[in-house]
Amino acid sequence: MRIYRQLVPEIIRTQIRNLQYIYDDIIFIFRYLKSKIINSNDLTKNILDKSICYIIPATKITGGVAVVCEHLNRLKKLGYKTLIVSCDNKTDLSWFPNQSVKVVPLKGNQKLIERYETVVATGWITAYELLLIKVRRKMYLVQSDETRFYPIGSYLKTRVKRTYTFPFKFITIAKWLQKFLKNNFNQDSYYIPNGINTNIFYPDTLLTPKPKNKKRILLEGAINLPFKGMEQAFKIVQDCDCEVWCVSYDGRPKPEWHCDRFFEKVPMQEMRHIYSSCDIMLKLSRVEGFFGPPLEMMACGGVPIVAQVTGCEEYIKDGYNALLTEFSNVKKTKQLLNKLISNQKLYNYLQTNSYKTVQAMNWDKTITRLQKII
Repeated sequence: MRIYRQLVPEIIRTQIRNLQYIYDDIIFIFRYLKSKIINSNDLTKNILDKSICYIIPATKITGGVAVVCEHLNRLKKLGYKTLIVSCDNKTDLSWFPNQSVKVVPLKGNQKLIERYETVVATGWITAYELLLIKVRRKMYLVQSDETRFYPIGSYLKTRVKRTYTFPFKFITIAKWLQKFLKNNFNQDSYYIPNGINTNIFYPDTLLTPKPKNKKRILLEGAINLPFKGMEQAFKIVQDCDCEVWCVSYDGRPKPEWHCDRFFEKVPMQEMRHIYSSCDIMLKLSRVEGFFGPPLEMMACGGVPIVAQVTGCEEYIKDGYNALLTEFSNVKKTKQLLNKLISNQKLYNYLQTNSYKTVQAMNWDKTITRLQKII
């Protein structure tokens, strides 16, 4: 596969993959037409009172699925009947602490899903599946502009855009997404911002003592996803007089990169020990909806340096609780990192305000908002 990528330009690889994507789209059209004929059941029968179901693309560790778990586990405690349906047909979400919501595979469970009052899609793939199901109320939790996940020329961009025109009620986690849906698709949406779970993220036992004479830097993100900016982050710290730790759920650091300790696919309840063990997070994503790791780092006593990216305005305040840079400005980012390493007074100031930011971002307020619209 690596040789194939080296020999065949991305634009050609994209066109080859498009053949499969177009075929998948044709298959979906037939499934949709078939569903319109079959789905004639009376929706007034067998509906569970005060019930809500979310459909997730996959059960692997992601911030988007963590948001779903926060929503449904909290609604369940408030008396709602809740359900998670997975498009990968797997059911293990044990990586999320105290996960108590039932998880079922999408395959073979359409009748069960149709018993829920509200069903929520949580990614473009799940939106197509929801379109095929006959339920009383359909909603779409948009957590990013997913067209940006795919290369120029990919037919998947077309498939993603189409979901933003579906006849659903829309929910967004960031104000920029509200504007995106309204300006591009004339879709109104409910703003339900993310919070931070301080029962999961808080200063805790260090995995190893911090170095006495240098800072420990954390790089977090999927190395195999270029838009997460991990290779760029490693360039920044390559010659830095610091200790570097890395967490990635997809991909491993190259041997020549400066990495003193590497963690892979870490369960959420263990992340606070890594955050607490580090001083500074360097996060250089180019694509985000609302990125959680810098906020989690704040909750565990650390200070983030982040690239200007959509969603960061939800809680990042440059010079108040974090330092803001540009993804492509290597010189500026190195200067900011060295400044934060050497200036303890600045570090303490940002750390204090980070704690205030965390205290203001309460999940309880978010769930109160959510209850009003479901």
